[in-house]
Amino acid sequence: MKFKKLLKHNNKRQIWRLLLNKSNHLLIEERDAETKAVSYSLYDFASKKYLLDNYKFEEEFWIGVEAFTEKVMLMHKYVKPDMPTHKGMKAFSFIDKRELWENNSLNFLFVKNEDVYCFSQRFEGKEFFIIDLYSGEIKENLGSDYHRINRIKNELDLSENNSGYVFPETLHPLKNEEIFNVVQETTKKINLTGSFEYLGFNGSVFVNFHKINKDGTLDNIFRVIESSKQKVIFEETLNKKVKNLFIDSFFIKDNLLFLLMEKSGVAVYRLD
Repeated sequence: MKFKKLLKHNNKRQIWRLLLNKSNHLLIEERDAETKAVSYSLYDFASKKYLLDNYKFEEEFWIGVEAFTEKVMLMHKYVKPDMPTHKGMKAFSFIDKRELWENNSLNFLFVKNEDVYCFSQRFEGKEFFIIDLYSGEIKENLGSDYHRINRIKNELDLSENNSGYVFPETLHPLKNEEIFNVVQETTKKINLTGSFEYLGFNGSVFVNFHKINKDGTLDNIFRVIESSKQKVIFEETLNKKVKNLFIDSFFIKDNLLFLLMEKSGVAVYRLD
């Protein structure tokens, strides 16, 4: 297995979310630890260029991403700055960097193709709508037909569950004895703490663990081990001299490996 580095991104701000669309654009949502201002970077793996680089909206603080399609970012605001409840929708074209439409009376549910499913909160309950992704115009009023909404959402969730993502899980010595022995053999000379997080991919074990340094701090280490040879073929230190354990530090999408580094960085490798 070969590892081709496609991207190493770090703007020195905490990464809040990573989103991928079907065109393999990577959207990175970052927030400044002190001011809480949000900014966005969007990388196109095909052109090897940023479509957005440290982009800020007029509202820098109380805004977030609802969905990320091939051409559009669907944004939301908050009801109040100190409350997590979302309010309204805004469609932003990251291709030509312009706002397509804004609707402050409808709230986002989900998006399917070019249909945005949303609702308005009435006194007697929710009223559901389908609006056009690009124009914001109402295409259909679904009334209170939550059965239809639930059916479409369940179908969408089912299709997205098979979308090529592989996430790590905790490695249990009894449940995964063979893999545990491979990992243990290649880490037996390291002073460790915490559990292993791992996933299997193309005959190799991708594993994350924490090494105890002489000063008591921890290094968060990521390794890829070729199972048949019990040989380390790739290694990266994700966090150095930290005090707490880090989990959920990597995942795979199709043949792309994503590593989260130092809270503010992400590295992407193609697996060949």
